[in-house]
Amino acid sequence: AHQFEILARAGEGHFSAVFSVRSLVDGQVYAVKKTRAPYASRAQRARRLREPAVLWGLPASRAVVRLADAWEQFGHLYLQFELCERGSLAAYLDECAAAQAERMAEPRVWAVLAHAAHALRLLHEHGVAHLDVKPANFLLAADFDAPGAERNEGWLRIADFGHAVRLGDALPDCAEEGDREYMAPEVLRGHYSSAADVFSLGMMMLEIAADIVPPDNGVEWHKLREGCFDDPALVDMPYSPPLLETIKRMLHPDPARRPSAAQLL
Repeated sequence: AHQFEILARAGEGHFSAVFSVRSLVDGQVYAVKKTRAPYASRAQRARRLREPAVLWGLPASRAVVRLADAWEQFGHLYLQFELCERGSLAAYLDECAAAQAERMAEPRVWAVLAHAAHALRLLHEHGVAHLDVKPANFLLAADFDAPGAERNEGWLRIADFGHAVRLGDALPDCAEEGDREYMAPEVLRGHYSSAADVFSLGMMMLEIAADIVPPDNGVEWHKLREGCFDDPALVDMPYSPPLLETIKRMLHPDPARRPSAAQLL
């Protein structure tokens, strides 16, 4: 039986809500994600069930948020995850902006890139494309801020596999795939590969390095997908040329010219 005490509403997405709960079976605290609306069709149910299927098809790794259980009830899908109380990378970046903190130190930027690339390499080696790589979908270890913590496995964990697909499968309706701010240009044309995740990771790293909010449309959106980086915020990033060159390679308009996740390590 799935018996829980609800502790708090922890988050909200387009398709689901997340609650922090305490299990009345083992006393542990978990995050439970519940779809917001009952299935509208068999096809939608099949799409929702991709997430637990993909997660259970991956080997256990500290780089991926752990799925403890999954079940259906009254047309809703429930997914029970380990709870990462420190929250997401997106929330952390928002906290830093609100506190007017200095930009992330370069060694830490490289560490974010390395941990995220490690997670993507695991997915890609097991035939999975995430298709929704962004700061909100990386969860932080409890000791994220501790000196030297970035050397620990699980410092950053990839989460939310609601858009993930097996490489080689037909791409589902793009209306439900990923955020446009981070989306590779080829995905909108109905094409994707593991390189689409690398592009999205590049956009996430550009957001951190340039301290920008990625555009979701318009001229700047297209310029970034054409390899044009003439915006002053992009020209004046206070980091080393190797870091900036790596980010630009990840954002190459041609998927075949982007480095693989393994090559980023």
